[in-house]
Amino acid sequence: AKFHGFELRSETGAAPQGVRRRDAVLRVAGSDLGLPHSSLHYQIKPTCYQTMLARLALLPALAAAACAGKQVRVGTFGDTNPEALVVMSDWLNTNKVANECWTFYRQPSGGLSTAKLESGDLDLAYVGSTPYAAATARRGRLKAVALAHKKGGAQALITRARFEEPKDLAATTIAAPYVSTTHYIALAVIANAGMDLTELDLVIMSPADIVAAWDAGTIDGACVWGSTM
Repeated sequence: AKFHGFELRSETGAAPQGVRRRDAVLRVAGSDLGLPHSSLHYQIKPTCYQTMLARLALLPALAAAACAGKQVRVGTFGDTNPEALVVMSDWLNTNKVANECWTFYRQPSGGLSTAKLESGDLDLAYVGSTPYAAATARRGRLKAVALAHKKGGAQALITRARFEEPKDLAATTIAAPYVSTTHYIALAVIANAGMDLTELDLVIMSPADIVAAWDAGTIDGACVWGSTM
């Protein structure tokens, strides 16, 4: 696909004709390119890096230029929830009740979402109770405006089939997003099994990287939310 002068290809797709292994590519998240609500990562092969960097710097402005109203940037996750219909149908922009332009960006974790809220890179965001509590504890200038949903069984520790119970996870590698509710679920599972972090490797990964690591066989399980696993 062509996007503002770049040649993009999904990492899971076929390589464009003429692209060789030794060709330099840059791995970029779709959300970083200004592609709304995209968790896919793309590889960019520019003809020259100076042109690439100059154009990459313009992408947020190009995305914002699509709407003349007040920009509202919202951080979301890849959950299968009612609000996903609002995002996919562009309902807030097609059924305007005010002069706003809503853009949704999928986030790798609630901890990073709160950091973007505090830095001014996002205006609203869905976050779990843990990241919000952490932000409140450090006196972050955030305000909860609504309870979207209760996760319940929508987040869990998923492992390879050979593991029968938590204590079997000794000497394994488990992944979780940083300072997320699932991060603390992972810590609770480990503690309740009578183990500590010296007995297994708990690695921090985004949901997209968790999927890639699971498919590559480099992790034995992951504690994560929604439809990731």
